[in-house]
Amino acid sequence: MSDDRKFFINPLPTRTWNHLRMNETAVDLPSGGCAVPVQTEREGSWIEQSGAAEPAPFAAVQTGCGGALKAFLQSEAAGTNAFFKNDRTEDVLRLGFHYTDGAQGRNVVVLDAGEDALLTVVEDFSAEEKASGTGIVQTLVRAAKGSLVRLIQIHRGTDGFMLINDTGAECADGARVEVIHVIQGGGTNYIGCLADLIGDRSSFAADIAYTVCGENRLDMNYVVLQKGRKTDSRVDALGVLRDHAFKLFRGTIDFKNGSCESVGNEKENVLLLDEDVVNQTIPLILCAEEDVEGNHGATIGELDADTLFYLETRGIPREEVSEMVARGRMDSVIRMIPDEKTRNALLGSES
Repeated sequence: MSDDRKFFINPLPTRTWNHLRMNETAVDLPSGGCAVPVQTEREGSWIEQSGAAEPAPFAAVQTGCGGALKAFLQSEAAGTNAFFKNDRTEDVLRLGFHYTDGAQGRNVVVLDAGEDALLTVVEDFSAEEKASGTGIVQTLVRAAKGSLVRLIQIHRGTDGFMLINDTGAECADGARVEVIHVIQGGGTNYIGCLADLIGDRSSFAADIAYTVCGENRLDMNYVVLQKGRKTDSRVDALGVLRDHAFKLFRGTIDFKNGSCESVGNEKENVLLLDEDVVNQTIPLILCAEEDVEGNHGATIGELDADTLFYLETRGIPREEVSEMVARGRMDSVIRMIPDEKTRNALLGSES
């Protein structure tokens, strides 16, 4: 029988919210998991090295869920799929992770973008109906000088399933990492995402769309470490909460010493459709450099009364209005996905 062990994940870089217990999240993880098979679909030329431990240069890559989870995956000997690309062609790599009932998945994905290379990677996480269990996927990214990495991650969980999606990226001079997160399934979802902007003029952008309903939970931690000169970051989250859902969003922009002339922006816009939802939002800016520009904010509101009245007088039920608004928010981010096949499949699934 597997023994559950308690871990703290999604930690804030600085413990500023002790009295509200929002600095991190405790999770119980059973030992004895294994890698789930990864459904791989490649377009173009990719170099793949799978099954072995993560390549040595990635050992130092920090991730949003934190070091405790990374050590846990190493102790579990999680299966590693490593992909390398060294050219600028518009090739797409699609990775599918499907979990059956009782699964205890442990997977690591390594993405290595060579100098001036372009990587577009889609990671699709799904669980079969009424499945219980846990899936953990850690994605480690190294973006070399002048490269562009576009990472799209899709959550399609079910009630009773827990998914931990942990990402870490390092950016060299002039490199850029773009992340799109679409969370449209149920269950308990943990997302950690950390971007380490080491190089001068490196940049990071995250666009997040989520809908959380029922008794489901979503716990997020986005951290951008801006170390190089003239770095740029943006984190935008757009979400809908309904029924008895719970959501915690942590967003940190950390201007390190030496990051002069850097810019960072983060914002979250949350729509609350029911009175019993729980919404927690922590926008945080840390600064050890004078010549920087940082902005953060959150907008939390309900459905506009005038709009609701207008649509109801035209025969559209309140429940259908809520669905329209939620779908519209999700679609606005889905349409940003650069992979046409994935984009059309998601838009079609919501029609």
